[in-house]
Amino acid sequence: DYMRKEKNLSEATIDHRRYLLQKFFSQIKEDAGHFLAHLTPAHLDALHIQKLRQGVYSRGTIKSRAATLRAFFHYAECRGLCRSGIADSIQIPRLYKHETLPSGPTWEDVQRLLKTTEGDRPSDIRARAIILLLAVYGLRASEVRQLRLEDFDWAQETFRLKRSKLGPTQQFPLVQTVGRALVRYLKKVRPQRSNHREVFLTLRAPFRPIKYL
Repeated sequence: DYMRKEKNLSEATIDHRRYLLQKFFSQIKEDAGHFLAHLTPAHLDALHIQKLRQGVYSRGTIKSRAATLRAFFHYAECRGLCRSGIADSIQIPRLYKHETLPSGPTWEDVQRLLKTTEGDRPSDIRARAIILLLAVYGLRASEVRQLRLEDFDWAQETFRLKRSKLGPTQQFPLVQTVGRALVRYLKKVRPQRSNHREVFLTLRAPFRPIKYL
């Protein structure tokens, strides 16, 4: 009721916090009222560490759990259910921007992958152009699929990319290695006559934009 009426939290947030608190109190082997009244920061730390040692948790999960406990103990302190200072003793780990993004393959792995595309088969030629776009520019698979012929300015050796529907259009210099791979694909593999403007098409008729990389 407090979270819903006084803090105006969403039902999803309330459900998530209740779930975390239920997990926390499942560790307690004594009456909850007695536990809260005699709880100390050291005791709380021990319980927190015990729970975290039961599994591998990301820093995001640890932060969510710590924030939930801190909010609950602020509530408990205001109502005299536990000693003051418990909530402030709970340290919330700091999350850094982009730290949760998955790491990419090493450049050595990319080079080994590129070696598998050095043949003259149409699938190799197309794959080499795609892999270079992914590796050199860090494009998403969906961004590569959405590239269109008019996005490339061959005279200026640049290409443009719209990151999202509402995002700005970005312009990139066309690295020579990538440019050569694209030109080879366009000249030798991509159908010269197609109503589709997407750069990468299927290798067999009926030719259409690729759905998966």
